[in-house]
Amino acid sequence: MKYLRTLTILTVGICLTSVVSLETTQPVQAISKKAAVNKPGYRKVRILKKTYVRKIHWKNPTYKSTLGPKRYVSKNDVVRIMRTGTDFGWYMKVPGYGGEFTILKHMNDYSWFTLNTKKPKSKKYKEGWSGNTYQSSNGTTLKVKNLKRISVFNYDNETSKPNETDLVLTVTLKNNGNKKITPSHWLESNLNIYPLNKSDDNMLFDVTDDQLITEDDNYSDKFDERKDKLPKNYYTTFCVILDGDKDDAKASTYTISDLDDHKFNVPVQI
Repeated sequence: MKYLRTLTILTVGICLTSVVSLETTQPVQAISKKAAVNKPGYRKVRILKKTYVRKIHWKNPTYKSTLGPKRYVSKNDVVRIMRTGTDFGWYMKVPGYGGEFTILKHMNDYSWFTLNTKKPKSKKYKEGWSGNTYQSSNGTTLKVKNLKRISVFNYDNETSKPNETDLVLTVTLKNNGNKKITPSHWLESNLNIYPLNKSDDNMLFDVTDDQLITEDDNYSDKFDERKDKLPKNYYTTFCVILDGDKDDAKASTYTISDLDDHKFNVPVQI
């Protein structure tokens, strides 16, 4: 009986210790973060999410102070902040900008910054082709759907010859970078397109403009997509019309390569 009583006390003691440990471990991190910015003066922090701020135009007395237009600081920007229980609640100093800003966040919201000011390194991806899909160093991918030579006839064409013949490339682009991108500009900046067994001296380029095919119901939306800004984690399928020297525009197969000579060959469909 004495043995059982001792064992019970020991078990209860262990459980209480575990409970105390569980109850105190998690809050310590939140309290330390809160305490760090509740001290007098500014504290350097790193922004974890896009945060809107407004510049304070101080006046005397301070309650007559006014705020400038809304602007924002970006994720991973390093700034100095100070929490205050009066006036605007939070103050911020932004490198490169004079004066002080107020932060459009609740004074008890600590989720938008971290005390760790070291910026995380951007993940680097292996560049190159996997089948018909190209991946750039920031993870943005371009998938080649097809390359077609299309004959276009105007509605009042009375001859057997097409009004124009267009070499149309259709691809799907997914943006994995931190900034919006223009699909056709991304394609021109990252990849070269030229006839098989030739060099990029024979490169084709986007000439999409006033061609008849851009008004075709099957293609018009995809041509419009080539110039629409593409946000991060979004994808779009778009078309471009390729052209170059007369002989280069008539090849049956084309090479798509990046600056490091990663290549993919795509035949022309008719």
